[in-house]
Amino acid sequence: MIRLTLLLIGLLLLLPAPAHAGELIDRAVAGLESGNVYVDPDANPSLTESQVEQLRDRIVSERAGPMYVVVAPEEIADETGGDPGTEVLEIGQTVRRNGTYVLVSGRNIRALSNVLESGEAGELATEAIEGKGGDLNAILLDFTERVGDARDGGGDEG
Repeated sequence: MIRLTLLLIGLLLLLPAPAHAGELIDRAVAGLESGNVYVDPDANPSLTESQVEQLRDRIVSERAGPMYVVVAPEEIADETGGDPGTEVLEIGQTVRRNGTYVLVSGRNIRALSNVLESGEAGELATEAIEGKGGDLNAILLDFTERVGDARDGGGDEG
């Protein structure tokens, strides 16, 4: 009986531990459960409540949804080993909803989508940054318009 117990304990130790994303990713996922925009209280830069509402309205009016936005501290990258883009992928896989995901962490913006062409979300995010002087609200509003245009088949050209 003791041998069997020791054998079972030994086998359990060989099993991989359950995945744990990290505190910041967990907070982001929890925040997205109640809405499509989550701003972590420790994020810098950040958005005001009125900017969050403006962004939510723009997502609807531009028909950019489903779209999920997370504004988090720069340290969120440490939770996935610092590999660029991995944290936004982790958030999307944990939320388990189709859509476009954008993560702002410090001065970095990463975007992924499973409703746009491969790589398109990242390209749209890069384009949205240009000429905004680092104004996060302006960047996210511009990005939302670009996603809406892409979802409509290219806007005026489509």
